[in-house]
Amino acid sequence: MLGILKYHHILILFLLGFQSSIPQKSCETTHDVSILHPGISLTDKIQKTLIEDKCAIDKKVSFYMDVESVVCGNEQCRIDIVRIFWNELGFFQKIELRPGVDLEKAEGKDFTKEDYIKLNEILSDKNAPLKAIYKEDVTKSQTSEGVDALSGATIALDTKSYVKGAVWTCYTLWHWVNSDVCNQIRTITAKSKKTAQLYSYIQALQLSNKIFGLEQIIKRNEYHQKTIDLVVDQFETNNYLLHKFILEYAENAPDSIYYNIAKAALETKNDQLKLLFLVSLRTSNKKTSIEFYNELGKHLINWQDSYQNTHELFKLFESKNSYSKAIKDNSILLLGSPNFIISRRAYWFLKNQKLSRNEQEKLEAYKNVHKNRL
Repeated sequence: MLGILKYHHILILFLLGFQSSIPQKSCETTHDVSILHPGISLTDKIQKTLIEDKCAIDKKVSFYMDVESVVCGNEQCRIDIVRIFWNELGFFQKIELRPGVDLEKAEGKDFTKEDYIKLNEILSDKNAPLKAIYKEDVTKSQTSEGVDALSGATIALDTKSYVKGAVWTCYTLWHWVNSDVCNQIRTITAKSKKTAQLYSYIQALQLSNKIFGLEQIIKRNEYHQKTIDLVVDQFETNNYLLHKFILEYAENAPDSIYYNIAKAALETKNDQLKLLFLVSLRTSNKKTSIEFYNELGKHLINWQDSYQNTHELFKLFESKNSYSKAIKDNSILLLGSPNFIISRRAYWFLKNQKLSRNEQEKLEAYKNVHKNRL
């Protein structure tokens, strides 16, 4: 992998040049975008030109934008034009420079191959430490972990977070790469897709494509049966972010569809997905029949290997005042569970209910056996 990255960045030094003016090819579309760059202003957006490139032989769409390599408040830095490329979903791909141009570090030194590799890793990380600081913090004198190329001030960042001697370049480019332009690219791409094409994204193997497809059908409020079936088909994909989008899709649905999706989610073997829906069901204001909750009572027996989900199921019954005979019967059975903390949770659930004499006797028998642990 490292070898591939090295090769990729060696190419940066020899790539075909590009003009600073925006090209006007028939296979390119120009988009005016507004971007908030914290290195320039925390309130005023910058107007930039984003190019949608459909010229590739393989018909893959990409986007690019020309930006300044560094933001600085004095004349000590050399500003180069950098072309940043994203794919159609707004994920960073690469940067390009004019032939013979290199990014600059401290003391006028050019970036090395290793510096470009590190820069690529930084720009590709949407949660890089550079995300959480303001431009005033970049040169805040707290440690001696690094020295800024422009001011000579010490930097309050781990040196792993930037290319040494080029903190401002890394900071500037990271915020260009990971700005709101990513969401604007996703919006542009989505507008060009029909609903049937979004289905293909949901069915794709790549997680990023699945999430894009779900994100867009949520925005389009798509609740045809085929769409619902495709969403349900994604239940077994074990990814928390994907599950959050599935939950959002369900929560935005009409009540009956929401409960049908929730019921299907609770039938899966994925504990993470079940937990998300249990919490949602407990906090939701959507309306359904008491029979829905009664039917969920069977899961008290089915989920004896998961205290967390059993506990959330009891909390759901308590919050919805669901104390049917079916729920009580299964709770009584749980008193005999080999998992003590689950049986104890069943005990406290039953303790607050009106029980028959036979049920009360079983509860008292459990109490007598475990009185020192309750």
